[in-house]
Amino acid sequence: MRPCSVNSACSEPSPRWPWPAPRFQLSQTGIAIFALAGMAGAVASPVAGRLNGLYLALFFAGGALGSALGGWVLAARGWEAALLAGLLLPALALAYWQANTPWR
Repeated sequence: MRPCSVNSACSEPSPRWPWPAPRFQLSQTGIAIFALAGMAGAVASPVAGRLNGLYLALFFAGGALGSALGGWVLAARGWEAALLAGLLLPALALAYWQANTPWR
């Protein structure tokens, strides 16, 4: 059994790799061109890119804040309080959304 490298197209598993090597045959230049093509699309619409970046930053900050709050509640008050906080915060968000959504 010959070992498979990243750039070879073989179907035999390598001792270092638990599944067959990918058959895309992309070189580093091909990967760089693929990345530049994606970046060109992002440059073409800078407003959408900025909004997407803002969304991802706020999503990450909310996840980090929720993780920190959950850890603090668990350490300070125990499992039951962490469970209640995990149920209460989404319920409050749902109530806020329903109160501020104009129903037709």
